[in-house]
Amino acid sequence: MDQLKEPLEHLLSLSSSTVRPKLLKIINNLPPFGLSDEILSEIVDIVESLHSASLLLDDIQDNSDLRRGETCGYKIWGIPTVVGTVGWCGVNSVRKIYNLFDSFDVGGAGAGADADADADAGIGKDKDKSDNAKNEVTLIKAEIYKLRLKEEAVKYYTSEMDILYSGQALDILWRDQHSPPTEQEYMKMVIGKTGGLFRLGVKLLAILGKLKRYGKTNNESAKEECAILVDSIMNWCDHLGMLYQVRDDYLNLTEYQNKKGFAEDITEGKFSYPVVWCVTNRKDSPVEVNELLEILKGHTHDDEQKRRAIELMGRLGGLSACKDKIAQLKAELDVIVQRMPMERRLAGPLVQIVQMLSIL
Repeated sequence: MDQLKEPLEHLLSLSSSTVRPKLLKIINNLPPFGLSDEILSEIVDIVESLHSASLLLDDIQDNSDLRRGETCGYKIWGIPTVVGTVGWCGVNSVRKIYNLFDSFDVGGAGAGADADADADAGIGKDKDKSDNAKNEVTLIKAEIYKLRLKEEAVKYYTSEMDILYSGQALDILWRDQHSPPTEQEYMKMVIGKTGGLFRLGVKLLAILGKLKRYGKTNNESAKEECAILVDSIMNWCDHLGMLYQVRDDYLNLTEYQNKKGFAEDITEGKFSYPVVWCVTNRKDSPVEVNELLEILKGHTHDDEQKRRAIELMGRLGGLSACKDKIAQLKAELDVIVQRMPMERRLAGPLVQIVQMLSIL
């Protein structure tokens, strides 16, 4: 078992983006959530482990050499071990979700404690029996509610994993069949693949937040406001996933040489956003577009060929379109935050996350 964990633990130990942990901490400070630091830490661990597992698999599928400036896991431990690690991580994440709910106290002990106090005071046995019966019913209802929410969490988890790995498979299919997607198809894939783990973390916070509030309020208006806020945050996560990916596509061509190798997306033959934009919007320049596609098809390791591809993307407008898309998504994210039903002072950290991911 330790050998299965090693590739994952190695990747988690390397310097990486802290966007997801920061985001979940910020969201947990909002009124519908407010879970303990221990529970928040467990959710962050689930999300980060799943993200790292997807990267381990991604490196195999892309035949990558470097990840975060270090040799890729499959080149150290071998493909069979790393594939086993990815499978184990998926199962272990379900186990962790179950444990989160199993260890969660939904209350009810207070009423039982009051009944014990009455008995010590000599209050009649009939009242004791009545109170005990009520307490038993209350506890049973609480446990049933917890089971329902646990089932909801696991169903949501499996749904997001389905979407994430389907998106990853679609990305590879486009590459291997050399069949570029439309811009709309690409962004839909990104919402599923990149936005999924943002959504999963928020959804786990939201479901456990409901469990925390169980029996504490029957205010339907407050419940509705919480639901609206959660929906707004999930929509915000979709847009954040798009921003994250488009920015990553841009930086891969301009800044990631030390961490991933120079313009690794070109070597992989990946249809990243600048390429997709050029293919979709520059049908008036077929010679240059075809030259770009041929370079991608060749999976070149030659730096001069890569620079030529980047030059073509710049000339065709793909790189500037990337910047425009980032600015557009930033503006849309700001509008979503402004419309969230919460105090303005609480919106600041969300805006800061977006600003951080808008820097090129």
